[in-house]
Order: sequence, then C-alpha cells, then structure tokens
Amino acid sequence: MAPDNSRSTDAGARDRLGSLLLYAPLIATTIFMKVAISSLSSAFTIAIPILLAIPLVGLLLGRMRFDPGRLSLYLMVVALLWAMQIFGGDSFSMNSMLLVTTLFFTMVVYVPVPAHRAGMALAFFLNLATLLALCGIAQFLLQFVIGSRFAFPIEHFLPKDILIQHYNYLNPLSYGTNTYKANGVFLLEPSQFSQLIAVALVAELVTSNRLWRLVSFAVAMFVAYSGTGLMILAVCMPIVIISKRRWTLLLAAGPALIVLILFSDSLNLDVFINRAGEFSSTKSSAFGRFIGGFYAFDDWLWPDWRRAFFGYGAGSYADASANFVLTASEMPLNKIVFEFGLVGASALFSFFVFCMAKGSGPGVFRLAVGLSFFLNALYTPTAQGIALSVILWNCACSSTKHSEIHPLPGVARLCA
Repeated sequence: MAPDNSRSTDAGARDRLGSLLLYAPLIATTIFMKVAISSLSSAFTIAIPILLAIPLVGLLLGRMRFDPGRLSLYLMVVALLWAMQIFGGDSFSMNSMLLVTTLFFTMVVYVPVPAHRAGMALAFFLNLATLLALCGIAQFLLQFVIGSRFAFPIEHFLPKDILIQHYNYLNPLSYGTNTYKANGVFLLEPSQFSQLIAVALVAELVTSNRLWRLVSFAVAMFVAYSGTGLMILAVCMPIVIISKRRWTLLLAAGPALIVLILFSDSLNLDVFINRAGEFSSTKSSAFGRFIGGFYAFDDWLWPDWRRAFFGYGAGSYADASANFVLTASEMPLNKIVFEFGLVGASALFSFFVFCMAKGSGPGVFRLAVGLSFFLNALYTPTAQGIALSVILWNCACSSTKHSEIHPLPGVARLCA
C-alpha cells in the first residue's frame, strides 16, 4: 500500500505550527522587546500583546491545550482578586486588572510536544541566548571602532515613535564617559541582558556544559556591567556546584579572581564595586528596585490592617509612588503587594510558584527564571517569555491521545 502523503504532510504542518507557537514568546520578549505600540503607549512593548494573542490562536487552531491543574488554581486566584477589587470599596484600574488577569492566563496552557523533542525548547533558548551574547560582546567592542551610533543601531535608527521609552538603553560605564554597557542589541537594558545570560549560563552548566558557550556567556555578562545577573548566579551557582558536584567550578574561580584583581583597572571593575554600594544610596536604581518598596510598605501598608491584607487596588501603585518619601520602583513584589495586599499577593505568587514547580526543565534553571521574573518590572516580560517557551508550554506527551489535537470544537474538549 502506498504511504499516505497527505497525512504525513498534515502532521508536519501541525509540528511546525506547534513549534512556532512554542518559541514565539521567547522571540517576542527578546528580539522585539524595544518595539512599542505607539498608538497605545510609548512605554508598552509589543511583546505583551503578542504573548496574550498566542494562546488564543493556539487554542482556536487546536495546537494548545489547558493544563487542568494550573487552570483550576488560576480561576480560584483570579476570582479572589476580582472579588477584592469589586467588593473592597476602593476604586481600581480596570485596564490594570485586565492586564494582570490576561498575563497570568498565559501560564495555564501548553503545547503538546512529542517526548523525543521535549528538550528542543531548552536547546532553542540556549541557541538564542548564545546569539544575543555574541551580539552583546561585539556591540561592546565595536563601539570603540565604529562608534556607539552603529554599535547601538536600534536606539539610533529605529523611529522614536515605535521605540519603547523610559528605559536606560545607553547606559555609560560611569558618569561623563562615552563607553556604554552592552545590552545585547535587542534587550531593553544591560540589566535585562545580564539576567538573560545568567539564566542561560545556569542552563548550560546543568545540560550540555560546552566550554565555549560558558566562556561566551561569562564574557557577555561582564561587558553588561550589571549586578542583577550576578544576583541570579549568587543564588543558583551554589546549588549547581553542590547538586551536580561541580567542584571544578570552585577551582576555576581562584585563578579567575586573580586575573580580575590584576587587571581590575583596565577592566573597569570599579563599576561593579560602585553598583554594590548603590543599595545604600536612596537615589540609586538599586535602592529603588530592591530596598525602597519595603519603606513604602512601612509607610502605606503596615499601619492599616485592611491595606496590609487587601492593598490599595489594581493600578494604584503608579500614582501612589509619586508620594513615596523614598524611591521605590514598580517591581513585581512592590507592585503586587501594594495593590493586592498580603492576601492577593500570596495567592498570585503561590500560583506562579506552583506553575514553575510543575514545569519542564532542570529545577535550578526554573529557579533562575523565577528569580529573573522578580528582578524585572512586571510588564517587562522577558523572563515570562523564557518561562512560557521552555518551562510552562513545553509539555512532553508520549501517547497518541495527547499528541494529536484537532481544531477547537469547544472548550470542553481542550480539557479532556
């Protein structure tokens, strides 16, 4: 009997569509992060509506499914948050509430992947991270040859009305210098670039462990001159060393430290030292991101038990922060606790931790991605893009029942 070519063609088309849906969040939150929706907001990246649209497309085309456990917990958390807003007696931003609701909705679906291809999502992330790392290294070095205008092309050549605003793209090494920290060309800031590369370095260490890639990631993190990626490594590296018995990493750290000390002046290591001192400076970004929020809680939440438990309402943080005594940036912890209180924040964070704990990939890699989520602003979704593509949507299925999906006839079939 002649093979059924039409059936194999359809299967190939479904696989390609599934791969496109699976990798789209990662591409959107890296390559397209600097593109803004100018008609909506110059501070609103196009990556967010892309993230929100992908599950709708995937469900309608029958290439995505609901995860029953995640969906059940999500519905309970969302019902609680909406009840708090509606019956709490305070005004709240409908747009902010809808955005939170839909952003976390992206975590309840998945793309069924054949078991033998389950590791391809992590490999795709590492390939993309390697490309971005090499772009960042080249960007930093080429600014001495061709100038910063061409080394940072998006900032200088992309029309301003579609370039997302309010981010520190061109971040000089120090005040008054014309040498800029690398942002990987496509990432919003050196800080975000550093975090992504730190996550990739952890992933590489616990998977393929290729020396040339590890060196590339280390150099890329260095030319970013940002401490946030180092914060991720400070938490994850001890776990990698102990759990994987990678004692050679400790031996390699000694010679590396000696080299850094000997060439500290030419390598501008004082940048890292100065950044560490910013935690005590109330005017610095480090204080605003990681310290200032706790002072805001002391002044605005803890004195009033109702505010402490239920917050000020969705969307209230932006207006209230203008009246804070000390700077407190709109980080996930600050924003969610302030707006939803201990009750709502505990529910949301528990849902996030549950999803990450049940996802795919090495545990320490999932931890690194989770840390990155809290080191970025809530609506700066690069960490969420990594989580969706590699951890939450990448569901290995070995049986025909779960690997073959047909176009959506009704929501009930998606949970079958």
